[in-house]
Amino acid sequence: MEARSIFRCIVKSIIFSMFLSLMFGSTGVLSQSDVIKISIYIVKGSAWDSSKGRELIRRKIVEARRIWFSNAGVKLSFSNIFATIQGKSKITDYPSGTSDEVKNLAELYKAGLRNIIIVFLDVISTPDVIAGIAIDARPRAYVDKYLVKENRPVILVSSKVLAKPGTERDLAHELGHILLRDPDHESSWSNLMNIGSNIGDKLTQGQMAKARGYWSSFKPDLRRVWKSIPASYGDIHWTEKWYGNDKKTIEISKRYWDDGVGKYIVEGKWGRAGNPKHKGEFKFEFDSPCTFSGHWWYTGSENQQQGWKGGCK
Repeated sequence: MEARSIFRCIVKSIIFSMFLSLMFGSTGVLSQSDVIKISIYIVKGSAWDSSKGRELIRRKIVEARRIWFSNAGVKLSFSNIFATIQGKSKITDYPSGTSDEVKNLAELYKAGLRNIIIVFLDVISTPDVIAGIAIDARPRAYVDKYLVKENRPVILVSSKVLAKPGTERDLAHELGHILLRDPDHESSWSNLMNIGSNIGDKLTQGQMAKARGYWSSFKPDLRRVWKSIPASYGDIHWTEKWYGNDKKTIEISKRYWDDGVGKYIVEGKWGRAGNPKHKGEFKFEFDSPCTFSGHWWYTGSENQQQGWKGGCK
């Protein structure tokens, strides 16, 4: 009898752990690199800064987790939930994606590939209307050139959403613009990315694959040959470990995503075959999957760095 009781407790514990894993962002069977980190901020004094506002935010989070995990296996991990920030509780319009206001939010709260920023605030504009829905009554994902290039994704959510029923899926929809790296919409009403007021909860096979490839789309392909700037440095053959000619060696020692700068970093060593004294190190920051800028220096002389840029050939 005691053994059965213990067995039932173990089973209940496993089921509860699986529930927490799905609902509250534990890494589960996926590696940590597969988890999309999202930081939630509520502007103090806005309509979201209320019990009604927080309850709707909670429902949006639950639905976003469910849709992206059940469809594509993409795990969303939310942090700073219900944290309030000082700032404008009201803005006269959603600023354009290139505005300093959005850039400042992205930089202040360290938006990055691994840290999507969502800010809940008030809007008091006279809206444009698309498909019968006021623009300022929708959340908005900013996917303009600056934020995409810098990998600093930001979503703003207007409190006018509070007056609209059935908006639990709109946060999942806006996250879709970022995870799919696509500002466009689908025509199917069952699809999460449709533009209507009744947002679906389904994804196409293509959308699922693209969302699962969110990380890899930002990683440079170092299997191919890259060109150097200045050109006198010669082409870089990463896998063959040489650049310019086979007497100039280059070897990667570390590669990683840096949340602080929102860029993919590659570090390593360079040298000369047959000349052990002629060697040093480098650090490159990849602004996109096909461009980098950085520096090289002689061993022991890191304070005397020289520039080195490059791109896909």
